[in-house]
Amino acid sequence: MLKRIGIFLLIGGLMSSCATDNKNNTSVTTETLQRDYQGFNYQGNYIWAGAMNLAWTEMSEQVIGAPIQVKSNLQKIQNKIYSYNHPVFTKKDISADSYYIKSGYGQKTIDAINQEVKQKFPQKSFPDLKIKLGDKDIISYAYLLKEVQYKTPFSITSLNFNGQVVQAFSATNSEMRNNIQILDYDNDDRFILKLKLKDTKDELFLVKGYENSSAKEIVQLINKNNINKNNTGNFELLDTKDEFKAPKLVLDVGHQHKELINVPIANAGFENYIIGAMIENIKFNMNEVGAKVENEAYIGFTATAAVMKTPKRLILDKPYWVIMKDAQGQSPYFILGVKNSELMQRVKE
Repeated sequence: MLKRIGIFLLIGGLMSSCATDNKNNTSVTTETLQRDYQGFNYQGNYIWAGAMNLAWTEMSEQVIGAPIQVKSNLQKIQNKIYSYNHPVFTKKDISADSYYIKSGYGQKTIDAINQEVKQKFPQKSFPDLKIKLGDKDIISYAYLLKEVQYKTPFSITSLNFNGQVVQAFSATNSEMRNNIQILDYDNDDRFILKLKLKDTKDELFLVKGYENSSAKEIVQLINKNNINKNNTGNFELLDTKDEFKAPKLVLDVGHQHKELINVPIANAGFENYIIGAMIENIKFNMNEVGAKVENEAYIGFTATAAVMKTPKRLILDKPYWVIMKDAQGQSPYFILGVKNSELMQRVKE
């Protein structure tokens, strides 16, 4: 199954990522600033994807030539700018054949993006960018595509998630149960799983029982447990009496970072620009075969102008997390906090 993420950053004026003063900036306390995942809420679920970090870094390095700075006295805005200037996700966290990035001025850059991204990713499902830029307007674009399959497909079933019967998949034989490595298990409502994939270059984790944790805390949790298990090689697998079920998930969402739109850029030489657009589109699908993520993001700057044990029931029937990452990367490229059944497919009665 495939997951897709897309983000683009458009700047048409002014922007800043420093915690220090510029001419019209009020100083912001650096102690409050930290690297973090800038996810968003969708129908009660938490969503974060990596393409926006790639688009922002591209804009900073290739166009601005420095960390982006904005004119704003709001702590919330400066926190976001700091996080983007100190990204949790970079090109080092994903293989080069899984992403496309480009930035530049004017309509010729839009035309190049539309042509080049389809050449590298013929299976891209997002439509061409329909943006009209002036010669001085700037765009930074990033596209990410990942599709993974489990080592053995699961069986199709259903489960009751928070009182709603939804389509699901389960492990019904030894080969399917061998798909699942238990990284940590406290009880049936608190555990961390790693699903075996055909291609070991990627990893997929399922975390239940930490719904009040932040995305950053969840990433730290899986990295710690994954490293410990990899070092010892002592992965626990499911016994014949253990159960595993997970809902099928479908996500197709676009998100605009409205809080940063029209914020002025403060970098020298770009004082007449504002952030004109900051948009990301995400598609995610997870079923009995695997998972697929497609992500597009863009930013626009607009010129103003064997032991007897109690059987485990590893049923994802309450809020849980889905994390996907490159095996060589420190940070994931997709995080989904499933809080309700809005992303699931109902079982017809």
